[in-house]
Amino acid sequence: MKLYNDGVRHFQGDGVPRNAAEAAKFFRQAADLGNPGAKHNLGVMYLTGNGVTNDPVQAAHWLAQAAEQGLAEAQFKLASLYAAGMGATQDMKSAAQWARKAAEQGHADAAYNLAALYASGNGVEQDFAQAAQWYRQAAEKGNISAQSNLGVLYARGQGVPRDANEAIKWFRKAAEQGHPFAQYNLARSHVEGRAVEKDLVEAYKWLILASNEGDRDAKRDRIELGLQISAGDIAEAIRRAHAFSVRLKASLTNSASTQTNRSATTEQ
Repeated sequence: MKLYNDGVRHFQGDGVPRNAAEAAKFFRQAADLGNPGAKHNLGVMYLTGNGVTNDPVQAAHWLAQAAEQGLAEAQFKLASLYAAGMGATQDMKSAAQWARKAAEQGHADAAYNLAALYASGNGVEQDFAQAAQWYRQAAEKGNISAQSNLGVLYARGQGVPRDANEAIKWFRKAAEQGHPFAQYNLARSHVEGRAVEKDLVEAYKWLILASNEGDRDAKRDRIELGLQISAGDIAEAIRRAHAFSVRLKASLTNSASTQTNRSATTEQ
């Protein structure tokens, strides 16, 4: 553990000059003695080329060792390497297997990736019920893409009973955190009065926000809806969109300032 801690100190510059190369040396010694956190961190450093020469094969090697020892973050990263074919032959079945191991330990991003594999039938047999299960796990831990996709499943009745109210709940959670596709779906719900009050001004607000983030469908619908509502309604929607953007920016800034800076040396 001392070697691992020495690696962390050198990586973070805690009481010593920050030196990634020195950190890598300590992590390598700790990894050779079996420390899973050191293996994970060494794998990340090889993946990013920080303190060592960039080497995806070495990254996969060390992450695989840490993953075999049960480290969820290493399992998640190893799954991603298999999915991308980085440092190892692309293998979606292995990607799904390692994502599941991490997801079963509560890793939100791994749960999201596993859900996406089930939804697409990539590496596993397509199974929308499994997709919904893992999207829900990730969504409840705050993954906004999972929240949006879970909303889609409820809207379509894929893997879960069709439920417009549940769809809106998840679309709203993601939309209020800035997810453009969820914002678009929320806008459409307000246009149609589906599980929410029909409100074209509120719909236009969400279309503004989604289109500003590059959603093509939102850009198209924004033009079409703009021809149907008054100039005063458009002005009100713009005011609401601006107020929302200000609140979201402030929320994200506050959240970032209270989080501990994460680095490669977060696993022990």
